[in-house]
This record gives sequence, C-alpha cells and structure tokens, in this order.
Amino acid sequence: MLYQIIINVPLWVWPLFIGLLAIGLLGTRSRQAPLILFWFLPLLGALAVNSMAAFGATVLAWAVFAVFYIAGGLFGFNYQKKIVLERKGSRVSLKGEWLTLVTIMIIFWTNFARGLMTAIFPDIIANPATIAIIAAIVGSVSGVFLGRSIQTLFGKVPE
Repeated sequence: MLYQIIINVPLWVWPLFIGLLAIGLLGTRSRQAPLILFWFLPLLGALAVNSMAAFGATVLAWAVFAVFYIAGGLFGFNYQKKIVLERKGSRVSLKGEWLTLVTIMIIFWTNFARGLMTAIFPDIIANPATIAIIAAIVGSVSGVFLGRSIQTLFGKVPE
C-alpha cells in the first residue's frame, strides 16, 4: 500500500517538498534577510488555501480557519519578538529558529494527508470533524506567518 501511495503522488510534489524543506532549514540558522521577504512570508501560509479550497465554501471550514488564523497570527506576532535581533535599513537580523521549518512542514504534510484521504477515504474527509481539524491546523500555522511578518515589518525591534 505504501508503495502505491508513493508512486501515485504527482511528480511535482517531491521537488516542492525539497524546496520547502530547504527554506525551512535556512531558518534554523542566524541570518540577515531583506525586509521585503517579510512582505511575502504570508504567502507560505497561502499554501493552506489548497486544503481550504478542497472543502468548498463551507461555513464550518472557513469559520474554524478564521478563528485559528487569528490565534496563530497572535502567537506568531509574539514569538517573532524573540527572533528579531535588529532591523537596519532594508535588512533584518534574525536568530535561528525551528518554527519556520515546523510550520512549513505542517502545511505541506496536512495538504498531503488531505489529498491522500480524499483519494482513499472520501467519507472521512467529508466528515465535519475532519474538516474542522484540518481547518484548525492550517489556519493556525498560516496565521503564524502573518503574525511574524507584521512583527518584523512594523513591531518595535532594536534599530
């Protein structure tokens, strides 16, 4: 069964996984980054839209997503205060951290699991509890990216 899963995954998924893994691993090192990057960081959270779109426009899915998106955003906003060391001009100095890798992988693997469940267990994926769980997961980690970006771009950090 595992072999069937692996060979039936679209080919583009594996390069995407490697690229996202590389981005996440870069975040584990202390670094300097251009501030413009933080205008685009919330787009990593947009990867979650794939999971949400699969559920259609259900009120349950989007309501749960919204609540957890806000909660994730608040967490990310507060977490980023500990990561930003200095902001000078168009660059920001950041501590290495593992949250970027963890959140990217959670979004990737949640989308992967949702796709797999849709193919193998369509009744389970249509269950309101499953929809709510997936919406909560992808909402919270997507919100983290937005909160971290807002803190980095507009928060009070050392100059």
